[in-house]
Amino acid sequence: MYREPLPSVADTVLDWVRACGLPETPRVETIPDRAGDGTTIQKQTYGPSPAGTEVVLYVVEGGGHTWPGMPPLPLSLGKSSANMNANDVIWDFFAAHPRR
Repeated sequence: MYREPLPSVADTVLDWVRACGLPETPRVETIPDRAGDGTTIQKQTYGPSPAGTEVVLYVVEGGGHTWPGMPPLPLSLGKSSANMNANDVIWDFFAAHPRR
């Protein structure tokens, strides 16, 4: 069992931003609730650097501890946003940033 406190999402993102030498202030976009499910998504993009490096965080407002684009199982985990599909977003990110 893990007993040490885990770093917050904000601290983890900041660690990656600093490790990549990116500005610490993100460009923020809001993805509106087009699905009508009561959730919105905030996309925070740090960078890109001259080499194309980026750190991107998606914050689901009004959602639960779920995977966006999929129904939550069990329902006790809260709402799942239908305003984006996390699988597609992750695939698109890695396709745009191939390992060299």
